[in-house]
This record gives sequence, C-alpha cells and structure tokens, in this order.
Amino acid sequence: MAGMSHARFVRAEHAAVAVGVAIVASLVPLSLLSGEAQAAGSVSAVPKDSVAGGPIEAAPQLRRVEGSSEVPGEAKSDARPEVPRRIAAVAAPREAVAPRQLAEVASEAGPKAFAEVSSAPSNSQDPAAGPTDAPPSPPVDLSHTPSGWYTPVAHYYFSARFGVAGSWSSGHHTGLDFVTKQGAAIRAATDGVVVAADWAGAYGQLLQIQIGPKMQIWMAHLDQFKVSKGDVVKAGQVVGLVGMTGNTTGPHCHFEVRVKGAAVDPEPYFWPDGNSVTRIRR
Repeated sequence: MAGMSHARFVRAEHAAVAVGVAIVASLVPLSLLSGEAQAAGSVSAVPKDSVAGGPIEAAPQLRRVEGSSEVPGEAKSDARPEVPRRIAAVAAPREAVAPRQLAEVASEAGPKAFAEVSSAPSNSQDPAAGPTDAPPSPPVDLSHTPSGWYTPVAHYYFSARFGVAGSWSSGHHTGLDFVTKQGAAIRAATDGVVVAADWAGAYGQLLQIQIGPKMQIWMAHLDQFKVSKGDVVKAGQVVGLVGMTGNTTGPHCHFEVRVKGAAVDPEPYFWPDGNSVTRIRR
C-alpha cells in the first residue's frame, strides 16, 4: 500500500463500495420473500417423520449465483411476491371528536330536585308487607292535660267536683277530689315554689305551691311531704304521697286553685276546651 499511488488507491476504494452496493441490492428480494412466507403462515421445513424432541437440522443457506436472479434449488415462478401494503391512517374530523360543552349534552329540564323524585312518605302500611320493626308508640298520658298541667295523681276518678253542695264549712265543695290508692305519688300540676307544707285542720296535711302572682294550688290530706317550704318544683315532680289525714272517708287528693285567696274551679286549668277527663283507669 505504501508504493501505491493515490489515484490507484481511490479507484480501488470506489470499486469496493460498488461491490458492497451490488451485494445489498441482491439481498433485498430475499428479505421480501421471507416476509411473504411468514404472512402466509408457511410451515418451517421440518421432516414429517422426525421424532418429537429430536434434533432439527438448520435449513441450508441459499447462495445466489452471480449474474443471475435465480436461487439454486428454488422452483421458478412468474408471479412476483406481493409486498404488503400499508393502510393509511385516517384522521377523524375535528368536529366529531372535539368535546362538547356540558350545557349542550345536559337534558333541557336539568336535574330534578330531590323532593321531586323522592317518594312522598306514607302513613298507610301495606298489609302484604307484613309487620314493621318499628317499636309501638307509647300510650297517651291522659294525666298530662291539654293545658300542659299534670293531674295530681296519674290514675283516679272524681268523687266530688267543684261547687257541689254538701256538709263542708263553706256549704259547697271548693275543689276536685281525685280518688286513688293510699300512698300513690302526688305531683305538682305546674311549676312553682312551695310556700307551705304543714297541718291545716280539716285539710289534714296541706301542701301549698305559689304558681303566679296571687295564685296558688293546694293539695290536701297528704300522708307524707316530699318537699319543704321554699323548694322550687317543676310540673310533674313528685311532691308528696296520698293519705287520709284531716276530714276524709278514704284515700284521695283534694286539689284546689286559689286566685287572690278565693277558690275557683280547677277543671278549666286542666282542660281549657271543657272536655274534662273524669276517670283514668290503671
């Protein structure tokens, strides 16, 4: 190479490049043929009588004869191998894939309010549905009267009402007699302050509660006091026990309402509508 002239070296280099190009050009049809055979699902050349798991001989490498496009041992065919065609991707129109505004896809009426779609509550029970698991409602407490006052005892019947004529010192009955059993709890009819809890002659053991300006409630014939003078009491609070003290023929609670010191009919304070409950059985 040292004695070779520069011109000869260039010509030899050009000749080598030309030979390389010719070799690459001759191998292109072969690669196309191999790709077509794979697409058609050709089976690899394995002898049918070969034992499974036995050695498989590699296929002999094909050599192309110089100056010829034919491959030795390959049958001639006039049909040229079909080259797979590419499928051109088609882009969708912009208006078909572009997102739409929410106002365009929402229904015209818009979402309904919960009150419109929820079922209205029904108080009627379907007989076919069977009993519900809801606990039964507690019984109505008739001793808690419409005015908010409590009758002095929870279970009673009237033995004498206000204004009835009799042998009393005033000539008539000054309150309501709630007949019940001995020792039953006596409750404050409404809120107030105890102003007296002491013996009072014919009234026996008398409890007096101030419930307003110049207005008191009296409960007589008590067997025992549960509060003392000056105590603040609430409606329904137990303040004593039923007894037979003073002038009485049986256990009961004599109840009075006093306005400016005078006895008035207690019934309107319990039942303003006039529908008095004269008896509450146990």
